[in-house]
Amino acid sequence: MACVPQLKPENVSLLTELVAKYEPSVLCLQEHKLQEKDVPPIEKQLAELLPSYTAHWTCSTEKKGYSGLVVLTRGAWVAVGGGGAS
Repeated sequence: MACVPQLKPENVSLLTELVAKYEPSVLCLQEHKLQEKDVPPIEKQLAELLPSYTAHWTCSTEKKGYSGLVVLTRGAWVAVGGGGAS
């Protein structure tokens, strides 16, 4: 039976305390070391834990389980393109 990745309980406590205290619009968590296949269960757990946030992921594809970043954004965000002022 495969092991389903999940957040460590101590990290859940720290994350919920940090969000409750500072109410950040953007929160970046680096060095998560997840492979792409491990993201869905963690993303589900984060969505349940922090329902007003959306997770945006990057995982290393060159070296599996290396590095990684998740950016948690609160509220609605609008994608903007480059190209300078008009």
